[in-house]
Amino acid sequence: MVSVAIVLQEHPGSTIVTDSVTSNGLAEFIAALGGRHHRFKRGYKNVINEGIKLNAKGEECHLAIETSGHGAMKENYFLDDGAYLVVKVLIQLARLNPPGATKRISIRSLFAKYGSRAKNSAIVGRSLTKRCYAHCASPSVGCASPWRTKSSVSRSPLPSLRRPASAPLTT
Repeated sequence: MVSVAIVLQEHPGSTIVTDSVTSNGLAEFIAALGGRHHRFKRGYKNVINEGIKLNAKGEECHLAIETSGHGAMKENYFLDDGAYLVVKVLIQLARLNPPGATKRISIRSLFAKYGSRAKNSAIVGRSLTKRCYAHCASPSVGCASPWRTKSSVSRSPLPSLRRPASAPLTT
């Protein structure tokens, strides 16, 4: 989520490629930031390759990221580089808290104006100190993600059918 906000600040209107299991909440979040969500099949290399293909077709894609945290940015030649994403997050945090500032600003402030889902995402701010740095760049962190919703099943233009996290598994 943090990497999405940073990319869309730097490249308004950019397409964000994620894997097919991301939630409708993430799609709404990306749209609220002025971006376009493009779901693609599972697998970090699949997501990264799709971002490269979109750019080759003329559609601006600056971030391809999977729910596991694997992500790549166009400016870094679409390398799957978690350290690069972490540095981007730390730079943003430094921008929010310049030297001499009297009030510290949390990375969560990036989400304050985008509704309760983003505002209530405790993962966003706490990830920087309590979780692995790579996870703060992930659009959702594990099954406890606040972006998982109980909304109805959504159909993506891809052949996969997505189910809400609350739906019972049946055979």
